[in-house]
Amino acid sequence: MGYTIGYKEVSKLKKSLALSFYEWLVLFRDVDRPTGDLGQDALRDPDFPRQGGFEEIRDHLQAKHASQEALKTFDDSYVYYKLDELL
Repeated sequence: MGYTIGYKEVSKLKKSLALSFYEWLVLFRDVDRPTGDLGQDALRDPDFPRQGGFEEIRDHLQAKHASQEALKTFDDSYVYYKLDELL
């Protein structure tokens, strides 16, 4: 007899395995794209928020005087991160 789990169980399991934005971002550190560059920057920045949400991370980048291009890369990357959570 097989075991079937429902939507609530799958959702709970997925949340327990969820990566923070930082953890997700550094997975791209070796990708030769702007998101990879941002991942490398995050690894080098000891103050980069490890568990922060969008506002906290964006405020951090602005306080570090990130370029408009870097902020746009962050905005786009955060959207991809949130979309990835839905899969």
